[in-house]
Amino acid sequence: MIYSNPKTLFEQKVQTALKPEESNTSIFEAIFKLQQLLVSERCQDDEDKESWKAQITALDKLGLKGFVEVFAPFWGKTIKFPTEAEFQESLIAAIGYYYVKVENKKWDEVSKLLSMPDLNTIKFGIRARQLEQFINQQLLQTFTRMTNDE
Repeated sequence: MIYSNPKTLFEQKVQTALKPEESNTSIFEAIFKLQQLLVSERCQDDEDKESWKAQITALDKLGLKGFVEVFAPFWGKTIKFPTEAEFQESLIAAIGYYYVKVENKKWDEVSKLLSMPDLNTIKFGIRARQLEQFINQQLLQTFTRMTNDE
C-alpha cells in the first residue's frame, strides 16, 4: 500500500501490517493525518508548526503513498522552497528563454504572449542569458565526461 517496493525492515513491516484490508487504507490514512496534526500542535516554534502544516497539506494532496514516494529521499533534511514571487520569476525566465531561443521571438513578442506589457525585458534577458550559459556549461561537462569515458 504505502511502499510499492519495501527496502527496509520497517517498510516491510508497515507494508505487511496494512496490506490485508484495502478498505481499511482510508481509515488508516485518516488516523495518520490526525497523528500528524497532533505532532504539529505540540510544536512550540511557529516555524516548526508551519513546516508541519505544509507537510500535512502535501499529505492531503498526494495521499500517503504519493507522499512517501515524493518525500522519502528527503527524510530528515531541511528543504526551503522559493517564495511565490521567486517561483514566478523563474517560470517567466524559463518561458522567456524558450520563446527567445527556441521559437526565435523578440522580447516584445514574449511580453505580448505573456500578456505582460510591463515585463522587464532587460532583467529577463539577463536571466535568459544566464540560463543559456548554464545550459552550455552543463552540456560541456556532459560531453567532457562522455569523451573521458571512451
